[in-house]
Amino acid sequence: MSIAIFEIKPDETEKKETIIHLTTYMRQILREQHDRRFVFGMILFHNKLSMWYCDRSGLIGTYDPINIHEVCMFYV
Repeated sequence: MSIAIFEIKPDETEKKETIIHLTTYMRQILREQHDRRFVFGMILFHNKLSMWYCDRSGLIGTYDPINIHEVCMFYV
């Protein structure tokens, strides 16, 4: 059983097609594994990350990738 699906691309030139491929794989996993509740997916475009979550009610994700080299500090 896979935990998450990853796609790695050198740049964002085929962003839409890559997202379609990833989400198709995620839906296929849910279709074939009936006891599974959700699937995580990630796409790495050189230095940017797009994250996706798919469950039986739908799909949610970041269409605009997040730059992983920027420092984000959160204080509580």
